[in-house]
Amino acid sequence: MKLPIVRKIYPSHANFLLVEVDNANNVYQHLVEEKVIVRNRHSVVPNCIRITVGMPEENRALLQALTRYCSKV
Repeated sequence: MKLPIVRKIYPSHANFLLVEVDNANNVYQHLVEEKVIVRNRHSVVPNCIRITVGMPEENRALLQALTRYCSKV
């Protein structure tokens, strides 16, 4: 699935993904409102959020929440 807000996914050797998005603060706030937990890393890496790869249902919830965010912007 390709999301228009994603600019870059950094390589990873763990179950964390560092993802550069259009506006990390807005994406993070939307995900909090959707009760999806990620980490806002904007203060460390501009416009990045850190996503933990979880169980399939958690990953689906994340993708659905990001899809809803994309439809709003």
